[in-house]
Amino acid sequence: MEYKEYFSVIMEQLKKQVGEDNLRFYAKGYRPANKEEKKFVKDTNQKYFHSATGACLLGDTITVTLPKKSSSIESTVRVMPSLNYADGLPIEKVIEKLSGDIDALLSNEDYTENIELRGAGDYGIVKDLLILRPLNYYRHVNDLQDAVYEREGDIAVVLYQLVKDSEPNLLTSKIKRVEIEKWGKLDDLEDVFRDAMENTMRLYPAVVCDAKAEKEINFLETDIASAEEISMPNGCILVSTSRAANGAIAIFYPGVREKLHKLLGESYFVVFMNINDVMIVPRSDSSKARAFLANAKQDSEMGEMLSQTLFLSDKHGLNPKK
Repeated sequence: MEYKEYFSVIMEQLKKQVGEDNLRFYAKGYRPANKEEKKFVKDTNQKYFHSATGACLLGDTITVTLPKKSSSIESTVRVMPSLNYADGLPIEKVIEKLSGDIDALLSNEDYTENIELRGAGDYGIVKDLLILRPLNYYRHVNDLQDAVYEREGDIAVVLYQLVKDSEPNLLTSKIKRVEIEKWGKLDDLEDVFRDAMENTMRLYPAVVCDAKAEKEINFLETDIASAEEISMPNGCILVSTSRAANGAIAIFYPGVREKLHKLLGESYFVVFMNINDVMIVPRSDSSKARAFLANAKQDSEMGEMLSQTLFLSDKHGLNPKK
């Protein structure tokens, strides 16, 4: 069995047990973006590769993270597919161990989507808990049949309720159309999405990487004199949110695309590298944008793909580019 298939079997097992929302894939060579990730990278390298380096991951890593029910319960399972493969560990043994660990974790967690938590039809109770998360429409089309979302090409911007968010755990639950009906908001979906967008922006501000200072900065609330302050060595800009998970939603925040236009002084391509990160490439460098997209498509088989489409942001808005 080749590694690609080995990896896919592990990912499918994880999706069946916990769903994609609670998974995150870190490729070998991944460089941490903040202090929490640096600690994670260093800890992973020490535990599995006996190395003290925190500069980048030394092997592919998948994390399964569920919300803690108490401080004494472990809420994260770490999977090292490339290491298991290199060690010749049979996939059956990996799945058996993995399933046992996940089942033990789930037995201590409450994952029941109880509609009573939604205020039994009282929109005022849940209004401040609504957030938006991006999903690839075609990969999730079956799961989205009863969901509430807006389409942007092959991306679905989906309405969720925030159940729990305590680093590194993030638990959300999709809002169903029947709940919107109980709230009496079917005719006011625009208002519902506006409320959810405001919550998402407040909880998870848009950030960009300050390449010179090697830190993240709040994009909309920080004065930035020029694109050079936040552009990477390749002249592009990486956009996400302070939470990182589902960070690609930041490009849909009101004001983000407009500020990017002002800083770049031209239209630009939007490349959804994965569900967490967006690469901004000046329109004048279309070859680089297509190269980023090609890499994203290749990596998507081992991660959480958001879009296979190159988008162009110009005076007409954000549109798929053929």
